[in-house]
Amino acid sequence: MRALIYACVCALFAFSVVGCSVIGDRSISPDITIRRHSSDSGKHEIWICDARGSDRSTRLYEYDRHADVLLSPDSEWIVVSDYVGSDSSEVIVFRRAKGTEYTREPVSIRERVWREYCLTHGIDEFKEFDHCYVRAVKWVNGSRELIVQIYGHDANTKRAIKPYSIRLSMSDL
Repeated sequence: MRALIYACVCALFAFSVVGCSVIGDRSISPDITIRRHSSDSGKHEIWICDARGSDRSTRLYEYDRHADVLLSPDSEWIVVSDYVGSDSSEVIVFRRAKGTEYTREPVSIRERVWREYCLTHGIDEFKEFDHCYVRAVKWVNGSRELIVQIYGHDANTKRAIKPYSIRLSMSDL
């Protein structure tokens, strides 16, 4: 019994559910699996693999510190929240090209969401915080919209923005 409990706890730590996919060797998507690997250079990589048993796989993204991955319910979009440093993060959007191949969308989610925040709150000019974060939270309305959250603070002035969520339409990208 103790061995079974230990195995369950280990499984919980080995596979973390992110969006509609499980990072590891399993997937909720019927056709792709998302895997993480560490390269010899010390960088971390996110790979897209064919879940139907073929050897086809594509390296999606490389990161240094930590990254969260959201796979859209229809597997057409992958969003990576890359925590690039202790003071910033970025959201990178990929659209499915074919099979396990995804292409990076040329859009700055961080810039777009902060701009919308300023417009909504009557701020003429955004003075970026020295700690400025953006992260993808979840898919809504099928795969058509993404909830993105921003937050930030200045270490010296104690000026801060509490987490603020914005809904982005994928058709607007």
